[in-house]
Amino acid sequence: HYNGTAWLKKSAPTVKNLRAVEALSADNVWFVGEGGTILQWNGDSIVSYESGTERTLTGIHAKNANDIYAVGARGTVLHYDGVAWSQVSVPNYSQNMNDILTFEDSSRVYTFGDHELFLGPMVQIPVMDEPQENGTLTQDYLDWHFSDGTDPHFQMLKIAIPGMMGDIPVWTFIGEGTIDAISLPDFQNIEGTPGIPEGTLKMTMYRVYKEGFDIDHFDYSDLNTMDWGAWAFDTFFFTKVAQ
Repeated sequence: HYNGTAWLKKSAPTVKNLRAVEALSADNVWFVGEGGTILQWNGDSIVSYESGTERTLTGIHAKNANDIYAVGARGTVLHYDGVAWSQVSVPNYSQNMNDILTFEDSSRVYTFGDHELFLGPMVQIPVMDEPQENGTLTQDYLDWHFSDGTDPHFQMLKIAIPGMMGDIPVWTFIGEGTIDAISLPDFQNIEGTPGIPEGTLKMTMYRVYKEGFDIDHFDYSDLNTMDWGAWAFDTFFFTKVAQ
């Protein structure tokens, strides 16, 4: 916040990236961002509002304090009536909306979007170090590396037994995008878990850029590739031997 003399940092109840701001007065300022984040400065503190969406919000504009619109990814349009935010139906439109413009003396609302021309960010392909492609896993950990570039929001590793009728999942790991090594669970001492079997196995590793992803509050909808902004992956075979 700029007070006329200097910029001061304000505490906000989120760690997600914020994308747009709309100031109606000194005690009424709105912010929107990733994961459907909506915040308001009320003159005393910044408070959060339920948006009803997990989509990234990229634009916000107000006619007045009781008539505010916000737009975002996949054709998301929200409206604030002075009490709560609700979704506005936009039939047959699923492109990203980047900004919005309204006029106090008009009922028209203008939105600005794109046609999904993807120019980045480009997520770098992972390269496994342990185990290597067609190599042997002899340790209780996995590690990998990747070239410098955009950090993904999360990474996912899948180990499976390859088969003619489809792969049989054995173990899946999901972690933050900057991790480059993990220890395997102590399968031998976890009752009811056979662990990673010996023999030929298939490893698939994804590095995923998905705005709004929260490692502490994700669900299986976050694994839908239709909602990923960008990703890189590698699939290979390796052998697990007795230790």
